[in-house]
Amino acid sequence: RSDNLISQLKTMLINRSANDIGCPNGILIEPKVTSSTFDFSNPKAQIDSGYAATKRQIEIIKNRIPRRIDPTQLADKRKKFIIKEHPLLFGDIYITGLKKNQSRYVKGVLHKKGETIPLEKFKPAYFRLVEDDKIKQIYPKAKFNEKNGNYDLFLKMKKEKDIVAQVGGDVSNRPISEIFASFEYKYLGSIGISAMANGYFGKLYSSAQAKVRVDFPFTVPFYVEPEITFNSWNFYKSSNLFFEDVKPAYLIQSDQHAYLNVAMPISNKDKLEISGGVASTIDDYYQTTNFTQKDTADRTTFDFATGQIHYERNTLNRKQYATQGTLISFKARYINGDEENIPGSTSTIKTTTQTMRQWTQYKFVLDNYYKQKGTLRMGVYAEGVYSNQPLFSNYTSSILASPAFQPLTESLTLFQPNFRAHTYFAFGLKNIITFRNRIDLRIEGYVYQPYQQIEQNPDNTASYSAPFLRRYLIGSAALVGHTPIGPISVSVNYYYQEIQPFSFLFHFGYILFNKKATD
Repeated sequence: RSDNLISQLKTMLINRSANDIGCPNGILIEPKVTSSTFDFSNPKAQIDSGYAATKRQIEIIKNRIPRRIDPTQLADKRKKFIIKEHPLLFGDIYITGLKKNQSRYVKGVLHKKGETIPLEKFKPAYFRLVEDDKIKQIYPKAKFNEKNGNYDLFLKMKKEKDIVAQVGGDVSNRPISEIFASFEYKYLGSIGISAMANGYFGKLYSSAQAKVRVDFPFTVPFYVEPEITFNSWNFYKSSNLFFEDVKPAYLIQSDQHAYLNVAMPISNKDKLEISGGVASTIDDYYQTTNFTQKDTADRTTFDFATGQIHYERNTLNRKQYATQGTLISFKARYINGDEENIPGSTSTIKTTTQTMRQWTQYKFVLDNYYKQKGTLRMGVYAEGVYSNQPLFSNYTSSILASPAFQPLTESLTLFQPNFRAHTYFAFGLKNIITFRNRIDLRIEGYVYQPYQQIEQNPDNTASYSAPFLRRYLIGSAALVGHTPIGPISVSVNYYYQEIQPFSFLFHFGYILFNKKATD
């Protein structure tokens, strides 16, 4: 079967390939390809290798082909041949392998409403169809129709399985390992529907999410996606402090949110999403390291409504440890809610307070891998947040509610007050050396500049520092191997002015999480 990978591998292994040249004047061209048979991560390097190998043999090829044509005559013949070509206009589309209502969905994506479609207009819609997760295979074939002078398009298609289950996770030297499981049901009719549920289970992070996405293949396609998510972060259990006189901070964060997302493509690489809904965050913490099992933690809850508009252009080649492409993201969000602060047994404040909070927030991210010299690729990273977010009732609740700068994979698993602020800008450079297309040496450095740092007062309330008072550095050196089931990474990381400025991280698998309520 054409879609049976095991059967294809078996055929390739059992049937011996003959590399003998059949004719006496034949020439064997052998490119110096270092990648494996199933390595499709860098096709340009493989093509260039074949081109270079052919150029090395070009004089031998010329000597064995005695016929010569004047370049001017050759150009003239090509021109006459091209003139005879019919313009590539697609007329009728014939679809096999799908039901009638499923074929209507395909024609809706292709914008087919009876008129002819030129190739340039057809290509973006076709690529969108190829990327549709409800379509498994497409075999296109164009045939010229002499009656109307157009091309008939024949699409042999296969629908993706109705039910898809996935299991994964991450194994690490730190207590941040987790297990991931997801279940998805895909329906393809005159509209497309995907219903998905997933769960994360670990010491640091636990989560459950359910969402339904409905795709409408109109002239301007869009999708509607309601989602509900529950997240929990335990920075106390996942702490990795080894100093005898330093206790990890007791911090447990949880949030739950129900959002409705509506998105449409601006191009094949750009998306505009508008979302809104309600959410609640719950933070449990001690504002001191001197606590016992009998003590009760402070609790801050924040119930809010929010709306957001998000533009994103993403051409990165990987969802983690990318080496090619560009990510551009801009978000504008409005938040309005009620903060309730319930003091614990160790708090200096004994009364419960309730305060209305509202603010707007703007966030920009640029992650661009822009230049390659041999095995070296360079990249640049920039991130900025501007917000008029107010301070919360105390220092810890203010820090927990603030945006965080987390450029490294390990940063996603850490609670670092120095790298949280309401308004900040950060810039970074990346150098990546690739070995055999599957192993990367990544050297990264970042400068983080908060506009005003959130500082702790003697009574545990929060206040702002002077503008641009401090800045912080992050550095990382990582060796990353890319396997079919996820990355395997060993890294040494540096965080300026942290209790443990240097850290070592090993992990196998993706360190990914569901979105937080304020992401």
